This record gives sequence, C-alpha cells and structure tokens, in this order.
Amino acid sequence: MKARQQGRVAALKALYELDTTHHPVGVVLTQRLADERLSPAGEKFARTLVTGVQEHRATLDEMI
Repeated sequence: MKARQQGRVAALKALYELDTTHHPVGVVLTQRLADERLSPAGEKFARTLVTGVQEHRATLDEMI
C-alpha cells in the first residue's frame, strides 16, 4: 500500500476507536500509528486527517 492509503487506514481505525471508546486523542493516535508502522509521510497524513476531523466534528456530525 502507498503512504497516503496507509495513512487513511490508520486514521479510520483511530477515528473509529475515538468514536466508540472516548479514549484521549493523543493516546489513540500514538497507538494506532505505532501499530500500523507507517512511513513518515503516511504518519503525517494520518495525523492531519484525524486532527481535521476532530476540529470539525460538530459540523460533520450535523451533516451525517
């Protein structure tokens, strides 16, 4: 898999865990990134996705 695709997979797993368990974002993201063993580019992309979703969560929840 390419870096961005791996980043998307890791971000989706992290976001699912955050939504279902309410664990702290930093803990979940750190664990998911360690488990996935991403390249630096994939890790950066995953972090960007997760933080972006967290920043806009209220708007996204309304849309869904």
